[in-house]
Amino acid sequence: MPKKRKALTWFLFIGMLIIAGILFFLIRPAVSYAGFLPLPSAESLGDVPDPEGQGLQKAYNLVWEIARNFRYIIGAVAILFMVISGLRLVIQGENEEVVNKQNSNLYWGLIGLVLIAVAGPLAEILDLQDGGFLANEYEIGYRAKLFDNQVTIIITFIKYIIGSIAVLFMIRSGAKLISSGESDETLNAEKRNLMNSVLALFLVMISDVIIKQVLFKVDYNQADYSATGQQAVVQLDVSRGLQEIVGITNFIVTWASPLAVLALIIGGVMYMTAFGDEEKTGKAKKIIFNSVLALLIIYGAFALVSTFISGVF
Repeated sequence: MPKKRKALTWFLFIGMLIIAGILFFLIRPAVSYAGFLPLPSAESLGDVPDPEGQGLQKAYNLVWEIARNFRYIIGAVAILFMVISGLRLVIQGENEEVVNKQNSNLYWGLIGLVLIAVAGPLAEILDLQDGGFLANEYEIGYRAKLFDNQVTIIITFIKYIIGSIAVLFMIRSGAKLISSGESDETLNAEKRNLMNSVLALFLVMISDVIIKQVLFKVDYNQADYSATGQQAVVQLDVSRGLQEIVGITNFIVTWASPLAVLALIIGGVMYMTAFGDEEKTGKAKKIIFNSVLALLIIYGAFALVSTFISGVF
């Protein structure tokens, strides 16, 4: 198997070199000037693709259409193999070797789908027509915006996956907290997992806004390559950052304050119903103290943020 894999790797590498050489030959000026040569039309040949343009443009359009259809076929095959791997995981889940192999297949299948999805836009970004992406200011800006859009799509996809996994772990931790009974070790571990999941969800929600709207805000409509001819605006948006701080503070106060008050009430009820039991009395005092401390921290933080944001001391 290693020899076959090595041979396949060399075959693909040599094939890519040959394709790169052909493309390099076709984009040479001496070949490109042949674009004026009249080529026969495909109208009389039946249902045959008839790319638009002349000379090299016809070949380019034809290759592009073939590559696009090839992407669809490869994508469908990748999804089929991923479904088969999932079925094998369900059917033969007790076999550790099978599980590891199918997990690897699912991982590489997902990577392959991502590469197939970005292949078209990536080819458009690196397209060498009209001088390539470094031809002029307009092309640089246009390709940069294309790249930014594709990265945004990929990041959004990753955020959905991470968010789903975080919610799944939160449900799992909640179920274990309910069913763990009196095991302090399990309770502490699941509480830690629950807090990590909540933190992950919080970071997923604010990451895009903090990076693209606060720390690195780019205005594509005012760049050198736009019709206005103005310079690109890349700046740290302090006002938007302050808005996000206020929003996060309000969100925390809205949810944390009622929970702290509820915990305070529960602690009071536990203290009244302890009837001299030192263990229950100690737990009740601890809950009451932590609830009061949480309320002080919450409203103290809210007051500090409001004071600094308003600028009135």
